Amino acid sequence: MTDDRAGHGLNRFAPDEFADLARRFGEAQPWPHFVVDGVIDAETAATAVAEALAVPTDALVVEDTKRIRKLATNDVDLLGPTLRGLLEQMHETEFIASVRAITGIDDLVVDPQRHRAGLFMTPPGGWQRLHEDFPKHPLTGLWARVIVLIYLSAWKPGAGGEFDLWSRDMTASALLEPLPGRMVLFATDTRCRHGVLTVDPSGPPRVAVATRYYSATPPPMKPGFGIRRTFRRPGERVIDVVPTFGDVASYLRPRITARAGK
Repeated sequence: MTDDRAGHGLNRFAPDEFADLARRFGEAQPWPHFVVDGVIDAETAATAVAEALAVPTDALVVEDTKRIRKLATNDVDLLGPTLRGLLEQMHETEFIASVRAITGIDDLVVDPQRHRAGLFMTPPGGWQRLHEDFPKHPLTGLWARVIVLIYLSAWKPGAGGEFDLWSRDMTASALLEPLPGRMVLFATDTRCRHGVLTVDPSGPPRVAVATRYYSATPPPMKPGFGIRRTFRRPGERVIDVVPTFGDVASYLRPRITARAGK
């Protein structure tokens, strides 16, 4: 990794690292992903968090259902220069080329609209139930294949907000700590069930930036259907994942809006 942190820049992957990173991505369990620490320095992460907390809450998209408690925005005009800079760098040609090389998906493209990407904040007490991501972009119809997350908040054991990975057959799992400056690149097809553990109700929010990458090439497995892409962890009740009317409305609303706009 080359050090490009001056001016709040991301550390970049060198081409001679791609083969090893691709191997790590493909061999990771319970499904393809890889983790790398130190992609930004502590000062950059702290500055980005301060900018995130300065965004007015009423300007954020609030999701609060049986599936998720989360705040987010894809409007970069609401963000400070450090957050905007990180997201812009994740859209750059060089960065996209590295994601293609690591995943082996040669036709990956970035989404300029940042659909369900941008700034993510899981508030105190927030969480995300185990789920599969949406399969296609609602406007372009391209397959959603990969997401890159960069965690920004300070974290210590007991703070919660860990990234929770489970295999499709629910026999294997892994937990990733959301350490500041940690990047997680992972596939988002139907093999890849994931969620977020509850953030400490008395602690700070979990803050991250995210960029999604799409492909005309379909994923290796057919996706699940809509609101049924939410699942129980061991010990959770069936009723915990039965969607409410509000969940259904939340799922359908952006799709109806997207179709109406065509």
